[in-house]
Amino acid sequence: MNISLLDPIGEWNPQIFREFKGRLNNRNVFLGIGASLAIQLLLLLYFWVQLPSRKIELYHPYCTEPEGFCTINWPEWWKDLHHSFSWILVLTLVVGGVYLLVSNLAEEQRRGTLNFIRLSPQSTYNILLGKMVGVPIIIFLGAAVALPLHIWSAIAADFSVPLLLSFYVLLGAICGFFYSLGMLYVFLGGTQGAITAGTATFCLWLSLYTDFGILYDYYMEFQDLQWFWTAIADNIFAFRGFAIFNCLLWIYWIWRGLNRRFKNTTATIFSKKESYSLVACFEINLLGFVLPQINLFPPSTYVFENSIIALALINLCWFMGLIAMLSPHRQTLQDWARYSHTQNLKYSWQDWIFGEKSPAPVAIAINLGITIGIFLPWILLYPIDSKEQIWVIAGIFISCTLMLIYAVLAQLILLIKNNKRAIWATSSIGIAMIFPLLLLGIFQVNPDYVPELYLFTPLPFLGTEYISLNGFLGVVVSHCSIIAALTCKLKQQLRLAGESQIKALLAGD
Repeated sequence: MNISLLDPIGEWNPQIFREFKGRLNNRNVFLGIGASLAIQLLLLLYFWVQLPSRKIELYHPYCTEPEGFCTINWPEWWKDLHHSFSWILVLTLVVGGVYLLVSNLAEEQRRGTLNFIRLSPQSTYNILLGKMVGVPIIIFLGAAVALPLHIWSAIAADFSVPLLLSFYVLLGAICGFFYSLGMLYVFLGGTQGAITAGTATFCLWLSLYTDFGILYDYYMEFQDLQWFWTAIADNIFAFRGFAIFNCLLWIYWIWRGLNRRFKNTTATIFSKKESYSLVACFEINLLGFVLPQINLFPPSTYVFENSIIALALINLCWFMGLIAMLSPHRQTLQDWARYSHTQNLKYSWQDWIFGEKSPAPVAIAINLGITIGIFLPWILLYPIDSKEQIWVIAGIFISCTLMLIYAVLAQLILLIKNNKRAIWATSSIGIAMIFPLLLLGIFQVNPDYVPELYLFTPLPFLGTEYISLNGFLGVVVSHCSIIAALTCKLKQQLRLAGESQIKALLAGD
């Protein structure tokens, strides 16, 4: 390829020029275009053989007449082809792009070339934008070659131009979100295998709803969807607009984390102060979906319980990620412990709440408090029996104490002298979450038989409905004792780490 054609791009963003120069060679370009044309040809051939013969005796979905002479319903045929094409387009762009980005960034981190790029005068945004646009360029080229057939199939299926454009805007927003998330995953120490498998599974589900034909076929499933009493599923454009808004919102937050971590590889993804706004933003967004339920008539306990379980599972995953993003590693904690004794008590508490290098459990506790403060009014306002509200609040309290146990345990493990401490922390938290449930499942212990045991699992709501007051208080005391013991151990390890660091510095002098 003629490199001089890329000179204007190089002046605007040198990183994009670097990526284009390394990938836009004749071999890659021919492979990308050839693969795109081959997929289009195979898709056309597949749907061509689905066409009926002119004379049929049985019903066929592409015939306008129920029997006899078949007049082919071409708009329906093009519609089905367009659905499949859109599905392939989403899956290829998202999964393929994320895989290439994660692989490239992981390789550059391993070889140390990413540190060299950090020394360049370019801003973080220019460098990472260059990666995002440049690394999957061959996939983008293949998608561009596929656009004429995709657009033609939409027109032949009688889809409107605004509907088609909204699909492309949503697809771009989804790609931007997942590409940004993939880069953030690498800076957290991830590998391409796990992120690609997870993204592929999620995108397989997501693509079923981003394709506008499928949204129309199952549109009634979304008709009652509201967000703060605003019907976001009244029409397809409102639904997609809301999805695009959410993609852009979380792209903004992800890029704040990317900018912070790219500049300083030892920093946490978010500062503690940022995390409070981030959690409030996330929880208010979730609240918007469940708050309209208080106007249901008649009130539905079934809907309320399902909403609580869904929120509990979402927040479990959310806070596990938050613990990973806020917990500093050994060297950072050693630096903080070494200097913390010089601060007065007031400043020390401010440091625990807002400090860049202090341990994460206090910030996690504050974020849990923010979450409770956001959802508690909804629980109290929901028109159900007060007994039901009490066991839900009890379950939330137990969930919060469990999160604190996980947070302190993770921070404690991140202090160990081991290069794989992040893996150890992840494995330990995973075992602490899964092992109790596994044991209860193996021994077939029902929640109504020994409800106290379920309050030591990530699903405490299964047991709070059956537990007695004395049993609940006993579990609370147990949780608080575990938190206190782990906290004392963490303080002891921090003190020892600070002392050993000071001794090492004095010995060096």
